[in-house]
Amino acid sequence: MGIEYSQGRPSVAFIHLTRTGGSSFRKMLRSIYGNSYHFLRDPTVAGVQTALATYEAVEFHMVTIGIHRYLTHGEVFKEELWDIFAGRKVFSLLRSPVDHYLSVYYHLHQRREIDEPSFRARGMPFSETLEQFMAWPQTYNSQIGYFLGLTRYKDGSCIERHHLEKAKDVVRKLPVHFGLTERFAESVHLFESITGLRLPARSIVTVNGNPDRPPLKDAPQSILDTIRSRSELEIEFYDFVQERFLEELEKAGPMPELRFAEEPTVSIELATAPIATAPLEGAPVVPGLWARIKGAFAEQSLK
Repeated sequence: MGIEYSQGRPSVAFIHLTRTGGSSFRKMLRSIYGNSYHFLRDPTVAGVQTALATYEAVEFHMVTIGIHRYLTHGEVFKEELWDIFAGRKVFSLLRSPVDHYLSVYYHLHQRREIDEPSFRARGMPFSETLEQFMAWPQTYNSQIGYFLGLTRYKDGSCIERHHLEKAKDVVRKLPVHFGLTERFAESVHLFESITGLRLPARSIVTVNGNPDRPPLKDAPQSILDTIRSRSELEIEFYDFVQERFLEELEKAGPMPELRFAEEPTVSIELATAPIATAPLEGAPVVPGLWARIKGAFAEQSLK
């Protein structure tokens, strides 16, 4: 089946930050774009260029190859190739930092069978308790790292002030239209306003929730205070994004009615599936990164 293009329909790029409602946003993109939506698995610059030239809607997220993880927009952001997104509307979602932090921890345990072997293989302990997780400095301000496409937890580095300033600069330059997880319906309304598209059936399907996670209100105040104090960079980024979100939302006008429907199954297969064993057809090979990815994939396949 060929790609279905709609004359006048805008092309989009979606930077999916983990645990922000991105799986629900993906569901929306699929419902609108059909087989012209693409989940990118090739993080090379050539792979990104080919995907953007081939599909109307491209999602950038995390892929796992062997014991390594790659954020598929990482190489493009590292090289600051902003022109690659020319003519596209770029979207992302951001979640309230304290809520996001706890969601990441409980999600790790929800996916323990997948994540623990990767941690162990890299010589890192799997946090059995929230307190152990909180003692690890690299776990804070992670949404900034995800947005910048940084592969973290690899060399012990943490997010610093210069990362925050770069993230703000990227948001302005592309620009990136951010939605907020806590205001998901309004974020969908903003997407519709910016693109001129309409969500079919006026229904938002929420997926990938974690029924085992305790409610935020049940967390001890001391836990919340500690996370908040160590997430000051991400809180500043959230405030920056929220201000832009509110300005754009005001211009979007009244929000039409949207319904929510919950999908009971957990959709984690896309985020954990290995990328293809070869670059996309017609894309030139980028020797350094692709050789490492291919080698890791082959090594994993032999196990």
